Order: sequence, then structure tokens, then C-alpha cells
Amino acid sequence: MRAAVLDHYGPPEAVHIREIPTPTPGPGEILIRVAYATITSGDARVRGFNLPRPIFWLPAKLMLGFKGPRQKVLGVECAGYIHEVGQGVTNFKPGDPVFTHPGFSKDLGTHAEYVLVDKDTPVEHIPANLTMPQAAAIGFGAITAIYYLEQLGKLQPNQRLMIIGASGAVGLAAINLAKHLGAHVTAVCSARNTDLVRSAGADEVIDYTTTDYTDPASAGEPYDAVLDTVGATRVTRCKRILKPTGTFLACIMGFDEIWRMLLARLIPGPRVKAGIAEETPAIHKRLVELIDQGAFDPVIDREYGFDEIVEAYRYVDTWRKRGNVVLKFADDADG
Repeated sequence: MRAAVLDHYGPPEAVHIREIPTPTPGPGEILIRVAYATITSGDARVRGFNLPRPIFWLPAKLMLGFKGPRQKVLGVECAGYIHEVGQGVTNFKPGDPVFTHPGFSKDLGTHAEYVLVDKDTPVEHIPANLTMPQAAAIGFGAITAIYYLEQLGKLQPNQRLMIIGASGAVGLAAINLAKHLGAHVTAVCSARNTDLVRSAGADEVIDYTTTDYTDPASAGEPYDAVLDTVGATRVTRCKRILKPTGTFLACIMGFDEIWRMLLARLIPGPRVKAGIAEETPAIHKRLVELIDQGAFDPVIDREYGFDEIVEAYRYVDTWRKRGNVVLKFADDADG
């Protein structure tokens, strides 16, 4: 099979498409023929070893690999068709359209023509309310939104939430989920994305290029929570617009956030919560429930052919993508 292989960290050109062996499913395993996969901001950061905070350099090297990534094929999510099932698999058959979110924990990611998933990796039939590209793109943003807003933030109806980086995959999914939960949402983005975030459900929009969203005069009434999806600010700035009992949800942590988390009982003011959004069984169950309820509407910014993966990475590296960037693997990807 063809796969996008990364032998060493580097620019988009470090990724090369070449032939590697096609996996064979063992007992309890499923082989999926990939139709669509995404290039997420996480993929781009791993590819270039572009860490948002220097303090994570050593832990990231230990986890990902020192000279190059241990997982040579990146990609955390995809949608496609069941190609072959291993012994004992009874709930899927060849040809079934499915989606999955293996994350970075597998030997091979989803930037390949076939993906092997084991019994511990959730695989779901594609529901009628999602297109196949949307199904490929739903996991990264939605899982992160569920983890931060529901599990960490405990977001409640009528609470006020600010989302920084609202036009990305995570930001748009967070708007969708927050509105589904009944919260009031202020989206922080550039002016060109105003219509996009409003269509996702945002009640108010602040243009960060012209307005200081951490200024109480601009932000309005204090917030119950601020979700920073891109590491654009610090809790020390946002505490001015948070309620004393509010929560700063940091998708990307810095020293300020780590310090406040460690000394939470000693430092008064807003709490800081952060962590790694992984698809646990509880989050997966909740994801399926929310998809069935129509809570998420994944936005596809651009679609590239698999052979255009280098160009796709170049676009993601601009950090200006809106929603999701998807790779299409074949002309018959939709059926």
C-alpha cells in the first residue's frame, strides 16, 4: 500500500509517499480502506516538532522519538470502508462505511491507503447525518471539545464561555458543543471568520486583530470559562475577564498554567485545567451520543488529493485553516 512516511522531523517536504507492506488483520482486528483522512494541527506539530511551549521539548522527545518519530506514518483520524476483518469480528463486514480515531498511539497512522485497528480502537458506522469527509474530520475537534468543556470545564446551561482560536477544528467543535449544552458563547477570531463562527452558533464575536479580548471593557460580563485552543494567551491575562470561580481551560499549557495547577489551593482566583484529550470509552460513548443528536457540524476548509499531502501540510502550517483539511485517497472515495 502507499503511505505518507516521515523518517525525520522537518518541513512539509520531509513527508514522502512510498510503498509499505499492507497490514493483515489478526483476531479481533479490522483493516480499513481509507477514503478520507485529515491533517490536523497536531499532525503538523509532530511532523515539524513544532512545540508551542519549550518546556515540553524533552517529554515530547521521549514520547515521540528523538531523531525522528517512532510512528513513521502520521494521521489521527479517517473514514473509509471495511476491507477485511479478523477472526471474531462480527459487527462489521467488508464494504461497510466507517470512521475511526486511532490517535497517535498506533504503529501506523491514517495517512495511508489502509489502516489496521485493534479491538481497543473504537470504530463506528457512518451515520446518515454526516458525509464521509465530515466523518473523517469529526474526531479530533469533537473529542477535544468534549474533554475540555464537559469533563474538565463541567460547562452548564446559561454559563458564559469565551473560545480563543474559534475558527479552527477544535474551536468550531467547541462552539457546536457549547451551544448544544445551552451556554452563551463569545468567539475570538479574525474578522474574516466572523460569518463562519456565527454559523457554528457563536452569540458574540471579538476580532483579536483590533480588540484586546482580555480587556473587561471589550469582553463584557465576566466569563465562567475561557477555552484557549491555540495557546494564544495566559491565565494571568484572562483572569481579568473570568469570574473569581471561573476556569481557564488551556489546550496548550505554559509555566503560568502549570504553576497555578500545582498551587491551586494556595493561589486565589480562577482555576486552571488542562490535560491530554484522548478517546477514552466514556468520551467515545459521549461522542456517539452527540453525533446522533446532531450536535456537531464539522467544517471542511480544503480538500487535497493524497498525492498533494505536501501542499496540504504547507497550508496547515500557515495556521490559518478554518475547520478541517482533508485528504482524499481515491476517485471512488465516496462509494
